[in-house]
Amino acid sequence: MIIKCPKCGKSFMLNDALLKNNVTQIFCPNCNNKIVVEKNKEDQKPTENEYQIPKEKLDKILTKIEDLPTLPIVIQRILQLINDPKATTKQIGSIITSDQSLTAKTLKLVNSAFYGFSKKITTVDQAIVIIGFNAVKNLAISASLFDIFKNMNQKSGFDRYGFWTHCVGAAFISKQISEDTRIGNPGEIFVSALLHDIGKIVLDIYFPDEMNKILYNANNKNISFIQSEEEILGFTHPEVGFLLCRKWNLPENLYIPIRYHHHPNKAIKYESIVAIVHAANIIAKAGNIGYDGDSVTPKISTHAWNLLKQTKPDLSTETIKIYIDSAIHHIEASDFLKVAIS
Repeated sequence: MIIKCPKCGKSFMLNDALLKNNVTQIFCPNCNNKIVVEKNKEDQKPTENEYQIPKEKLDKILTKIEDLPTLPIVIQRILQLINDPKATTKQIGSIITSDQSLTAKTLKLVNSAFYGFSKKITTVDQAIVIIGFNAVKNLAISASLFDIFKNMNQKSGFDRYGFWTHCVGAAFISKQISEDTRIGNPGEIFVSALLHDIGKIVLDIYFPDEMNKILYNANNKNISFIQSEEEILGFTHPEVGFLLCRKWNLPENLYIPIRYHHHPNKAIKYESIVAIVHAANIIAKAGNIGYDGDSVTPKISTHAWNLLKQTKPDLSTETIKIYIDSAIHHIEASDFLKVAIS
């Protein structure tokens, strides 16, 4: 939640967890002015109906995703450490080294030309020290998620490599926006953006014929992918992704942006994080980073743009170009996607 101090005019983020009562007193970190914050509807936990998924849709989607694998233990353990200020290099290192495939991928990434080290890095602990906790963690989460789906049958014409490229691009862009705006936890937002279109993979696996129709319908009519989903299926990938992440018991601040990344103005919690994932998705599309199956690139929602500019007033088209170039460079120079998917 963004708070603007009435005295000095500075805006800052307030953790929703601090709003335990209907009325909470806080102090501005800039001028120490006392501010009274009242809880309202936007701070309440949504009910099932407020997620706007009718029962008939729920039943149809849930029947399908019941067959999907559970979230790998390694991701669950890493996610637990993301927001833990006491987390250590040794802890994340031990989690990754418990998985041989992840260990190999981590070392392959850190020894890529992107980092340009003259001496070969041979241990995960070394890798974490050299390229950082977040870089290693993001690779581990990405690789583990890709592994869940890569061996599942693909019967439609959906370009999965282009899809994952888009998701990784959006994830890197969202992380940059989070850092620049000082909104949310960049590591958590990276994960949410990485998963923002995960519902499309579920559709590709369980509704391949409908997926082909959605792609054809969208291109033939020059309409958005999500509009085509509504016409063909009657439900959409944000709804599917949202329900999958709830099945995986992911935290609310990860799955609400997935549910509302196409309609940020409808989010009643984590609005600023939803705005970041929404913007990152569109920026990645505008920058031609991968292909998400959508031939239409919408404009960033005015609602979302204004939320982001509250803490980064200089946000502009030039900033967006920087985000795109940085994400492309990171993906290509480090072979991030090839390493994660291998």
